[in-house]
Parts: sequence; structure tokens; C-alpha cells
Amino acid sequence: LPVFVTPVDGQTKYYGQSDPVFDYNVSVDDSLDTKTEKDSETIKTELNDIVTRSDLYNENVDNYRYELISSEDINSNYDVTLSCDEDNTFEIQKLPLYIIPDKDQAKVYGEVDPAGYTWEYYYLGENDDIDSSSISEDVKDEISHFILTRNEGELPGWYAYDIVNKESYENYDLNIGSAEGEEQNRTFHIKHVTITSVDPVNSRQDKITVNTNIGGERNPDVSTVVQIEAVFPGSKDGITFS
Repeated sequence: LPVFVTPVDGQTKYYGQSDPVFDYNVSVDDSLDTKTEKDSETIKTELNDIVTRSDLYNENVDNYRYELISSEDINSNYDVTLSCDEDNTFEIQKLPLYIIPDKDQAKVYGEVDPAGYTWEYYYLGENDDIDSSSISEDVKDEISHFILTRNEGELPGWYAYDIVNKESYENYDLNIGSAEGEEQNRTFHIKHVTITSVDPVNSRQDKITVNTNIGGERNPDVSTVVQIEAVFPGSKDGITFS
């Protein structure tokens, strides 16, 4: 029986998911005045899963042409022709992945940043959460543990996180996300140095001038002896006096 097979429009998946069973519609070639009592659903059942896609083992984000499986595997009672427009393709979409920095990551002014900022993640599609169990475990290994950086600056304050080499993750739509129940994204905190014991150069009741080493062994790159004049109590230049 001569039949046409037309893949259904708009079939997609996210990178990291398995291919779906490709859906299609069946129509009988009536140009030969072919008559059959079988309806399209019955024909589909007998043909089973005969639609596949080009470059089947390529999982990168792209559009892929539909194809028929090998003729040897198609029910020999049918003469099947694939009927498909060029713009009707199967799309592998970027996997939307939101990085959530762990809470309360910080350092004291003068210290080096941690070797890597810790984080967790979740998937979020355009309309619904993506079932994480549908994503290959291999995908998680593709994301570097050192994917996070932060805005520049070394003075005390709060610094937004950013993603390192975002453009190199061509199969992902990477973004910084907020944790559940939190309205704002988390930030990295550089805290003031607190000095409670000093060696005065000179002092009087309301003011003191001290020599103190900022950085030192904690961060040789910024190690420096500074002379600071401070009014008690208060903060100046990243150092809190008490």
C-alpha cells in the first residue's frame, strides 16, 4: 500500500535529553485510486516508529532533517514516502541552566578570593520546570566547577556574580538565578578588617594613628603596611576600628 508519512511540526527537545518518539501523520497515496479500509491510526500502528532524524548521534544544538529508518526495517506491506517541507525539522534547543551561588560566600578585606565559588543549579524551561531526571548525567560534567566569577573590586562591599566564558557553552543558556524564596540574586561579600589591638604611633583620646599590615600572609599580592588615622568609633578605607 503506498502511503505518505509527514512528521508533525514543532517537535523539539532540550540538549541533554533523549530523542522523543517522532510523531507523524499518515496519508494514503490516492493518485493511483488506491482503496483501503484501514484508517491512518491502524496504518501508523503497523508501521510503528519509522521516522528518525539526520545525524542521529549528534546531540549539539541545531536543526535536523527528518528521515525514514532503513527500508529493511519498514513493514513490507507498505510503500512509504517521506513527505516533509525543508523548514519542518527537529530542533535541539539550548538547555536553560540557572546557576545559584551558595549563600554567605565572603572574605575579609585583604584576603585572596576562594579558589572557586561554590554553587548549585536548576533547569527552567520557557513555561515549566524541566524534569532533571530527563537530563543526561553527562551534561552535568560539562559544566566547570569554576564557572563563577564576580564583579571586579577589592573594597568592602557586595559584588554580583557572573559566569566565566559563557559564550563557550554553546549548548546551554546559562544565567545567574536566585534561590527559591529569594527575590534577589546572591552576592559575594568583602568584609571590613576589624582591628582591636594596635601599636599606636601617636594618639589622643578621640584619634589614633597606627601602622598595620593589611594582607600579609593571607594575600601577598596586596600586602602593605599602611598608616591610618581614624576617629573612634568608625570605619575608614576598608578597616573597622573598635
